[in-house]
Amino acid sequence: MRWIKIITLISFAIMISAQPLFAQRPPRIAYINAAKVFDGYHKTKEADQNLEKEGKKKNTERERLVKEINKLKDEVELLSQKARGKKETILNEKLRGLQDFDNEAKLSLQRKRNDMVKVILKEIDDVIKAYGSKNGFDIIMDSRVLLHANVELDISDDIVRELNKKR
Repeated sequence: MRWIKIITLISFAIMISAQPLFAQRPPRIAYINAAKVFDGYHKTKEADQNLEKEGKKKNTERERLVKEINKLKDEVELLSQKARGKKETILNEKLRGLQDFDNEAKLSLQRKRNDMVKVILKEIDDVIKAYGSKNGFDIIMDSRVLLHANVELDISDDIVRELNKKR
């Protein structure tokens, strides 16, 4: 009987002394506004400018093709019925070429934008992870998944500053 009391006391003492080991600190949580971070990153702005320049080049080339087609249309209208056949064939080929150019230009710009976005999102993700580790955050979420959050938990500006330090 005496042993049972001693074992009970020892067990109770161990449980009381071990209690702080089981106590957990509350998790550190923050969130970012992904759109704000993406738009605030200098590489996003630079990439958008590069895509815009490329789009303008494509548009200039397209306008040249349209002028050629319009000139050819005017020539076709002035020709007799017999002479029109060959020019209309050329005109149709040019129209198909314009459609192909439009499709290829659109796809090319989309591919370049997708590649650019992929690289930028990877860089943003790396900075967020490093920032979270450095500052002891357990969880960093995107504001799009939150129904409500205290604005003091928003670290978007901090992330943008970290990203733009790398200039």
